[in-house]
Amino acid sequence: MKKIMRQMIPFITFELPLKYEYIEQLFIKIHQDEEQRYSNWSTSASLKKVASYYWYYYVLLHFSFLFGSATLFNCLAAIFRNDYASLHFIVYYFGFLITFPILLITRYMPIFYSDFLPKLQTIAFTYDSKHLAQLEKCKQAQYSNLALVLIFYVINKTGEINALNSIDALSKLLMKVYGVDNGSLKKNLELIHTKSNHLSPRKLKEVEKGFQEAFSFFEDLHYEKGISLLRALEMKIKIK
Repeated sequence: MKKIMRQMIPFITFELPLKYEYIEQLFIKIHQDEEQRYSNWSTSASLKKVASYYWYYYVLLHFSFLFGSATLFNCLAAIFRNDYASLHFIVYYFGFLITFPILLITRYMPIFYSDFLPKLQTIAFTYDSKHLAQLEKCKQAQYSNLALVLIFYVINKTGEINALNSIDALSKLLMKVYGVDNGSLKKNLELIHTKSNHLSPRKLKEVEKGFQEAFSFFEDLHYEKGISLLRALEMKIKIK
């Protein structure tokens, strides 16, 4: 009984919908559910759904409970007193029409704009920030486009695929495999295929970094043949 009362009091006082943790759980649940249905679902869309949840669930449920409890209490009191003449439901109807706008203006709207909405916007912003931070972390951990091309170069050589004969077609194919820009892949394929010796200092650093990443990949696999092929290519384009 005490547990039920502890749960009912925040609902009656309208404190439950304003708890930060409660809003956060609702936002995350709605956002994750909608993301499963729509791949491009945005946090701003989830924010609007949670806001509508405040009005069409919390507010209506809270007012219905308060008004319904008061009406039920008056009805039971009238029946207990055998005063059936006082049961004028038209009075309750007008009471509803008067009470709801008063609570809307003095309670529900001020709380929404001064408490609920700022918390909801903070939760949405935090969620977006964490998501972007995760994407940035994944991006930083990902190999550079040159390293990806060098890894494929080794696979191409060891597998005797001879795919480098058509750079345009290969760059489009690798774009589907790696999910990176086709133009960047094409430039890196041309770099290792055309034996260009004219590298700016900045480009030279990028090339060195790409080779280091590719070396690291094959060293982790303990694939000596791949490492040897990369060293030969490194000497071929004269980055040392």
